[in-house]
Amino acid sequence: MRSIRSSLAITFISSNSTTVINFGVNLVLARLLSPEDIGVYSISVVLVAIAHVFREFGVSAYLLREKELTPEKIRSASGVLYACSTSLAVLIFLLASPAAAYYRHPGVEEVMHVLALGFLFIPFGAITSTLLTRELRAKEQAIANAFGTVVFACSSLLFAWLGFRYMTSAWANFLSIVVTGLALAPYRPKTAPWLPSFKGWRKITHFGLGTVLGNSLNEINNALADLMLGRLSTLHHVGLYSRANSLSNMFMQIAGPTVNYASLPYLAKIFHDTGTISKQLSKATAYLSVLAWPALTVITIYARETILFLFGETWLECVPIVAYTTATAAVCVCTHFLSTALIAIGRPYQASLPNLVLIVARIACILLVFNGTLVSFGYGLLLGTAVALLPNLMMQAGILHFSIRDFLTCIAPSLVVTVIVAAATALLKLCVSQAGLGYVWQILLLAPLATLCWYAAIRMVSHPIADEVQLALNRIRRR
Repeated sequence: MRSIRSSLAITFISSNSTTVINFGVNLVLARLLSPEDIGVYSISVVLVAIAHVFREFGVSAYLLREKELTPEKIRSASGVLYACSTSLAVLIFLLASPAAAYYRHPGVEEVMHVLALGFLFIPFGAITSTLLTRELRAKEQAIANAFGTVVFACSSLLFAWLGFRYMTSAWANFLSIVVTGLALAPYRPKTAPWLPSFKGWRKITHFGLGTVLGNSLNEINNALADLMLGRLSTLHHVGLYSRANSLSNMFMQIAGPTVNYASLPYLAKIFHDTGTISKQLSKATAYLSVLAWPALTVITIYARETILFLFGETWLECVPIVAYTTATAAVCVCTHFLSTALIAIGRPYQASLPNLVLIVARIACILLVFNGTLVSFGYGLLLGTAVALLPNLMMQAGILHFSIRDFLTCIAPSLVVTVIVAAATALLKLCVSQAGLGYVWQILLLAPLATLCWYAAIRMVSHPIADEVQLALNRIRRR
């Protein structure tokens, strides 16, 4: 348990350092690139993101979950990964032109061509990174990721300044992939062979097919908003929605890498040892909800001030839909670990069902309520997410034995904490507004005061996470 906590701490520091750097880069890019530039890149990325699932073909999940991992299995996994990545790089390159025609913008083709090149280089670092995750060697991963992050940040600013427009992030992303792969190479476990093989590929592809199905539906779900909005409306609207959604996803950008880092191998190990993971799911859901929901509530209340602070007046058009994107993110927290848990217990095919339900519900609701405005689109997405919640909770209860009653019990303290933080934040905004403080000072005051209020609330309701926070504070004091 100590190694897990240590790895999670390193991952938290590493991922948040990356987030801070990327955050600073986005502040600059928001002032150098137009909403159309952001929209072109966003559309291209979501199209390629779907292909990323097939590129991996479940290899990472296989390597993380396999009880006994031999050099032969690693070699076979590498062969499957290299073959899939190369094939998809060629396919993306060929499909770039039809995609650009479909979205009526030549920039989509240019961006997709560069992103396709990344597929040829990703496998060289992907196997090593997965093996390091399995061994909880977060320090080595953090070092390699730091090199990639610095290269991405520097090249992004340089390319934007030189006028690369929508190609800015495409080339920066490619350079980051290459550098990260090279930085990971020295840390590859000595027992892991470099040469690929196709011996035993059937077992990997059988497991991988189920994982790919689930992951592809997950990527489609993540890309659904951009894809539908890009076709139903304009790329300008896509850029606005993408910026509002990135604000709502800010919490998961900060906590997501830490939350997800060891969830699959940890849950798989618990299941191998005990045959059940319901207690772990309850604890993880309670922790995630008490972290995410107050943060999303604060973002909603301070949406206009936050957008002004982060992105400038150019992006104020997206303020009205922030409430819908944050509410959608809050609902998604309820079943965040469902697909991962199903893979951990060896049911990769059933892991696709939660996202399938969510996609169908979202498409139906968006088509039902969309009237050409961003607000109606955000409402449709939220409605679809809410409709899909009950069947997914029932699936969680039936397969993982984590009942709806257990779920409600574990999130109840988180709801109380969220209400307390929301009330305090609304009161703070009222006070500082009457004092005539500008949005910059409001944001600077908000961060520490909201954090203190959250800490007081978790202690007040005796939330389970309070013990973990106290443990972390004690360690900081001892140092």
